Amino acid sequence: MSVFWTILFACGEKTTADTAEDSITVEDTATDAEPSSEDTDTTEPSSEPSSEDTDNETSGSTDYSQSGTYTTTSSTQTASLSNCDSPMNYTSVVSSSNSDTTAVIAHGFFRSSTNMIQWAEHLGTWGINAIVVDMCHFADHQKNGLAIAELVGSLGIDAPLFVGFSAGGLASLVAASSANPQGVLALDPVEDMNGTGSTIYGQVNGTVLGLIGEPSECNSQNNSIGLLQGVQATHTLRVVDADHCDFEAPTDDICQNGVLGFGACGNTQAAFSDVQIRSTIRGLGTAGLMWMSGMDNSAASWWTGSDYTNLINQGFVSPVQ
Repeated sequence: MSVFWTILFACGEKTTADTAEDSITVEDTATDAEPSSEDTDTTEPSSEPSSEDTDNETSGSTDYSQSGTYTTTSSTQTASLSNCDSPMNYTSVVSSSNSDTTAVIAHGFFRSSTNMIQWAEHLGTWGINAIVVDMCHFADHQKNGLAIAELVGSLGIDAPLFVGFSAGGLASLVAASSANPQGVLALDPVEDMNGTGSTIYGQVNGTVLGLIGEPSECNSQNNSIGLLQGVQATHTLRVVDADHCDFEAPTDDICQNGVLGFGACGNTQAAFSDVQIRSTIRGLGTAGLMWMSGMDNSAASWWTGSDYTNLINQGFVSPVQ
């Protein structure tokens, strides 16, 4: 595989070469920032789950893979930070819940906030506000993490939730080593060639939950396992048949199929459909954040209780030791 194309369309750095990402269909969240009249967008939660969202699910408690009951309002903003050479752009997604809980969401390498905005909108329907950042450094994941932590401080967010995909997962863990979050959700994170993750072992604050996909070039053959073990993740689950692209939302064809056959991250051998895989990721991710934030302690069932057992029995997830 051409190293040039692999790096060009990659989502996270790898110990060998980088590859591409896709996105999931999820919904967005919000922050406590006041949206301006010009760049504000209000979305309503879907009252009926679409047929695409109902292929698999848990038995007992709340189905966090579906939209919640709140609406969201979004606005684009910028912040000048000492850890960025230029202002950091971000989208603030505010939930109508009036909650103080805020998730700060980071995209993967060579991606942007547009590939994670559906995560924010989905979380917003469950009452979690969100900030979706555009990284201000191209490939310096440590500085990106420090910038995220600085942004949190500048916005006065006392106890954020950090959510990061691929290289953004690494940056989110770096941010959690210099801030005091309620928790971190790492979505198929990727350790970089510099071993940035190893420099924060034992220093990450808050609970860490990890969701990973099947090993591939795109996630550096699951080098996230060592990373998550090093930061003492409370739970790490593999979403069976998930490719790297399944963890962002929305993803795109470049992540799935690459360009001219190079940099493709889609899994062509999956027994489960993309809808089932992404629904599982969305449900587990949302439940994990509701649990870590204390907004719904019963959401732990998706990670440790009857809903988790149901996902195991259906073959959708497997624990990573």
